[in-house]
Amino acid sequence: MKTKSNLHSHTVYCDGKNTMEEMVQAAISAGFRSLGFSSHAYTGLPDDDCGIKKEKIDSYLAEIDMLQKKYGDRIRLFKGFEIEGMVPYIDPRLDYSIGSVHVLKTPNGIRPIDFTPELFELTIRDFGNNVWKLLENYFDDVVHFAKTSDYDILGHFDLVTKYIEKRPLFDVEDPRYLEMAFSSIDEIIRAGKIIEVNTGAIARGWRTSSYPSVPILKRILQKKGIVTISSDCHSSDQIACFFEETERNLVELGFREQAELTSTGFLMVSLC
Repeated sequence: MKTKSNLHSHTVYCDGKNTMEEMVQAAISAGFRSLGFSSHAYTGLPDDDCGIKKEKIDSYLAEIDMLQKKYGDRIRLFKGFEIEGMVPYIDPRLDYSIGSVHVLKTPNGIRPIDFTPELFELTIRDFGNNVWKLLENYFDDVVHFAKTSDYDILGHFDLVTKYIEKRPLFDVEDPRYLEMAFSSIDEIIRAGKIIEVNTGAIARGWRTSSYPSVPILKRILQKKGIVTISSDCHSSDQIACFFEETERNLVELGFREQAELTSTGFLMVSLC
């Protein structure tokens, strides 16, 4: 396995199952050089049960510092948040940030797109049972977020396909969908964002392949976009989920490098 880092990880500070120290130990066991903590950021949005509590932010950052001192001779730790498109604040104390869109503003309020298939279908109903309207709004939000925020890494670009293998609510090969996805990823690349290749839905049993899909990955390669593999892990046993397979898939498509965060910033490292 060439990938020696993971920048998308969740712990008990948000909706993860393991402590920070347990995640560090798992990363060391996996042979990682570095690990980034990316708790869901505090949003203040109604019904947000995933984000870190506002009063826990200081202790979250302090614990990373403590663990860096304890394990610093074995691994480099980075402070991050996964920030939400609707609440794009980036704490200046962070080393990096992931920008993701998990919720949309609908005519009936703020609705999620990735918590359960049933809630995703409810969000479609809020758009008049028009899944294409939902998709248009999603990609518009993703592009606007990339253009107006200084986050570093775009999280799970085609999250709207999370349940598509179990519930095919739209056709991912439909030219309308591909046109939306391609034009949006082009804007993301122009905005200078690193694009995450996210294996999280595989670990949770929803998908058999990573985000983004192969057609979108080919577009990223064609447009000279930069990628980074991450697991979006919510437990320590998922920390390197499907990494070797994802590396092979990327190399077969023509990728040769990915971005890795270091103490001096993002550097390109070999995939093969």
